[in-house]
Amino acid sequence: MISFFHVLILIKMLCTFYVLIGFFTRIVLLVLIVLQLFLLQNILKIHPSTFYEVEVNLMYLFIYIIIFFVGSGRYSVDRLIEKHHEKFQL
Repeated sequence: MISFFHVLILIKMLCTFYVLIGFFTRIVLLVLIVLQLFLLQNILKIHPSTFYEVEVNLMYLFIYIIIFFVGSGRYSVDRLIEKHHEKFQL
């Protein structure tokens, strides 16, 4: 039986892979930021005194926010799609 946390892990793995290859980077990062905020909230509810888990989650959250504002970069699938679209525009 698949639980809610199994689905969260699957979403996190799939979205992280999309960010790695640069496919729909900003949309996927919005999903990852919301997921990270949810996980941070649940960690604080379950273990309020664990500093390490909170620190790691905040680190990932800030990295996702920075990548969201910087963009996917030169070598990404988004850039290839954009070049392909510009090539066939009239």
